[in-house]
Amino acid sequence: MSAKKWMTPSFWKLVGINALRFLFSIGFITGYRMLFGAENTLAGVAVSVGLTMLPVCDVGVRRRPMAFLMLLLYVGAGAVSQLALVSPFIALPVNFLFVFLIMALTSEPVSMKVYINFLLTFVFCEAMPVPMADFPARIGGLAAGGLLIAAASLLWWRKKGVGGAEARTLTEQMRAGLSRLGPVLRMSIGIALAMFIASMLHLKRPL
Repeated sequence: MSAKKWMTPSFWKLVGINALRFLFSIGFITGYRMLFGAENTLAGVAVSVGLTMLPVCDVGVRRRPMAFLMLLLYVGAGAVSQLALVSPFIALPVNFLFVFLIMALTSEPVSMKVYINFLLTFVFCEAMPVPMADFPARIGGLAAGGLLIAAASLLWWRKKGVGGAEARTLTEQMRAGLSRLGPVLRMSIGIALAMFIASMLHLKRPL
């Protein structure tokens, strides 16, 4: 990079923004860990990524249904992932259906890749299941994080004037997602099988 590019205001503005995002993420994850326990650190990482990513993504879906869907997917990720402790054979089809739902509802528009955050939350939680005594803290953390992200998203989308009555309904969004059925199925089968194999082999690091 030339010296001239180093000196431009836009370059230093970008450096400053990225530095603030980094500090925010570190602070958020630390606070999340203190509130909900060290076993939920990875869940806090996923929520932190969602908080910095999802509010600025215009996915073309009506605001309120999309915000409610985000909350459901965060809580669902924690609830469904806990089935691995019950039985890998029960978890396998449920994991497939949950990942399929995530992909069907959030894989459009493809360029946004918002599904990655929900998949990360799910995989992080399943890779680090918690004892049932700690399960309320996990769900509470994900619910609080989901509510925070949903509220921030609603405020930002309303400010930008996106997600109004002209946007897609959730039914229309699912149809758009299922128009690319091949990638949806590959992701659903791949993740469900990977977690099943990791569970059956009792891997310490299923990630």
